[in-house]
Amino acid sequence: MKSTFSGMKTLAALAAAAILAPTLQAATLTYAPGDLLLGVRKTGDPDSLIINLGPASAFANAVGTVNLSLGNVAADLDTAFGSGTWASDPIVFWSVSGTTGTSSTSGSGPVRTIYATRVEATTGTLATPWNTATSQGTVAGKMSTMGNFFASVVGVPNTSTANSPVTLAQQTSATNSYASYMPGGTATNSGPTPGTSFAYFNPTIEGKPNQTLDLFKMVQSAPTAGSYLGSFTLSSTGQVSFVSVTPVPEPGTLLILGLGGVSAALRRRRLRA
Repeated sequence: MKSTFSGMKTLAALAAAAILAPTLQAATLTYAPGDLLLGVRKTGDPDSLIINLGPASAFANAVGTVNLSLGNVAADLDTAFGSGTWASDPIVFWSVSGTTGTSSTSGSGPVRTIYATRVEATTGTLATPWNTATSQGTVAGKMSTMGNFFASVVGVPNTSTANSPVTLAQQTSATNSYASYMPGGTATNSGPTPGTSFAYFNPTIEGKPNQTLDLFKMVQSAPTAGSYLGSFTLSSTGQVSFVSVTPVPEPGTLLILGLGGVSAALRRRRLRA
């Protein structure tokens, strides 16, 4: 299935692709258990976007602030949700989620590990963590299905937009689309009206583009607070950034660590002597 926008949006996307053709081109999309997917939708809009950010383990091990290189995501956001207006539109929502799947352990955690964001009610104040559960198989299955649908439909690989090699423009009404798993989605994927994210996270894992989303990791276990890994932001220019819970060491700290290493080496040398 090719990645397309509806109606007039298709013409705009094709025009943009023609202009940017020398430097950008569509690519075959892939998905693997443990990948994090960023979804963006607009209430009542026929199109939504879903972006593969890569393995969750990369974010769990990140240090400091990471600005992700995802291609020209801004062009896709402008085309799908309104040029220059989507970032402040109160009915545009986004989130990040992922899972290791239901059948085997991956580099991003044990089987049925799930990842999900939660919006900061007050910017700068950590959101209430999602809790782990003794049974996460159902929600992990839904996340896996969404991920597989991102990569292919009935065995036919999906193609990215011309602007971003990791972004899929999909019909909101499509089976197992990102939007189908969010509030207002299908009863099968988001539960009875008004619905919740994956029929599991109440009320939602989403926030608005001008809000910070905290990322939590939930390993299947007795109920306890999920692990906070860091925070995502989506700027009005389409820049996706992640601020890790692990800060970049201060220069003084690096110096101390370096001197400590030198000191240990000298002690070992003296002992050998």
